[in-house]
Amino acid sequence: MSDMVDNYHVTFDSPETYAFVVHLPKKDINFKCSINGLYYYKQAEIQKQNVKMQLFSSMEDNKKFYIEQQFEHTKKARNLYHELGHPSIPDMKAIIRLNM
Repeated sequence: MSDMVDNYHVTFDSPETYAFVVHLPKKDINFKCSINGLYYYKQAEIQKQNVKMQLFSSMEDNKKFYIEQQFEHTKKARNLYHELGHPSIPDMKAIIRLNM
């Protein structure tokens, strides 16, 4: 969101739609609040408006939200998942739960 604020005018519309509104040169884009409290946009709505944009985040950006120990544990968990032959999520949870 901080990159959006740096490049575009962003407002928060609480009485009407409870959404962040990014004001682009040709269109406004609403980031609506989900029932979980996270803000999102539906890409299909953007495509209907014929607005061209690309949103991405880098690994370095994502690492800023975690301490190094959490990141290392995540890498170990991913490696274990691959070593086990990519089990389904329920099977992986069972493997962890049973301490296999």
